[in-house]
Amino acid sequence: MAESKASGFWKKSIENRIVSQQASQKQHYNAAASRYYYALYQAAFAFLEVKKIPVPDKILRQKRWVKNKNPDTWPHRELSENIDGLFIGSGFQRIMKNAWDLRIKGDYKDTPVEPDEYALITGKADRLFEVIRNEIDKDETKRAD
Repeated sequence: MAESKASGFWKKSIENRIVSQQASQKQHYNAAASRYYYALYQAAFAFLEVKKIPVPDKILRQKRWVKNKNPDTWPHRELSENIDGLFIGSGFQRIMKNAWDLRIKGDYKDTPVEPDEYALITGKADRLFEVIRNEIDKDETKRAD
């Protein structure tokens, strides 16, 4: 059986999370913040796939000032706005925005990401990975039946 889109994005999420953790262990917090944001993004994308929430349609995207270059994936803003309500009380949108801001700082600003900033993001978001992993596992079990 072919791998599901959710499973493929989940694997990418795991890979980016591992790279983020390795970078932080070596005190490379700029790179760690960048990879952690993408781990969150890919995990959220996988979750929305499992929940069968479709990628916003192309017409809606064409009205936005930033066009999504890959029409089969979620634009970053829409992803965080749509996933927040699925995690009751999670504040995912806020966590995603904070991770985004830290990624921007790590990639484009002249000040470095500090260890406590990175720890704050990962501390808040790590439980979301567990919720998503459970949903992916349930989906894979259903697909196997």
